[in-house]
Amino acid sequence: MRAIARATGEASVDENTLYRLRTGRSTNPSMKVMWSICQGLGITPGFLFPGVRWDVQEHRELTAALERDEVRRLCLRLAHMDSDRLAEVDRLLDAS
Repeated sequence: MRAIARATGEASVDENTLYRLRTGRSTNPSMKVMWSICQGLGITPGFLFPGVRWDVQEHRELTAALERDEVRRLCLRLAHMDSDRLAEVDRLLDAS
């Protein structure tokens, strides 16, 4: 809770709210609560949804990397490549 308050500059999430969310007694937090929790944890809201395949540290690193325009541009280009081309790029990066 202290991390959330430090990140948001206010006490936007109380212990009771966190308890209800952790125990499943509350399943639909407000956007303000969701953003506050994410800011406190240093993650984006997408990390909280099912299907995430990486841990918190990887998520933080990816989020930080994607803030750079050139990284975002390259990622979008890579997303459209077939497996052989991706393997080729991977080999080139390993060689450098």
